[in-house]
Amino acid sequence: MIGVTESTVWNWEHWTEPELRYMPKVIEFLGYVPFEYPEVPLEKLRYFKKVKGLTYERLGEMM
Repeated sequence: MIGVTESTVWNWEHWTEPELRYMPKVIEFLGYVPFEYPEVPLEKLRYFKKVKGLTYERLGEMM
């Protein structure tokens, strides 16, 4: 459903965070965003970038 191997999911569960590009699919699979929504404006940008799976370049283009 996410487009990764079982070993990649195992790594996520034990060692590493998913790459940004997979974050939207992970959130879709979970059915919720597993991160707290920040209060600080700069942190809100970082949150949006992470939830949408964006690079800084793509975020800049969108802004």
